Amino acid sequence: MCFVGVLFGSLMFRYSIISELKYEINTLTRDLDEIKNQKKEIEVQLEHSNRSDVIEKIAMEQLQMQYPSDDQIVYIEID
Repeated sequence: MCFVGVLFGSLMFRYSIISELKYEINTLTRDLDEIKNQKKEIEVQLEHSNRSDVIEKIAMEQLQMQYPSDDQIVYIEID
């Protein structure tokens, strides 16, 4: 009878460990899904910000840059 009690206690202990591990797996899976979604959002933002028209707009509107006038352009000859 003592053997059955020890066996039952051992099984209950193992089931509790399995339950904890399943909970941890579910938590990590949710975290992974959230990180994947963040990665997709960042890739979209990066793709958008690498477009030349977006770069030009930011340069002109936020940095007050403008195209050079003809008298500001200097051509250099390289031999």
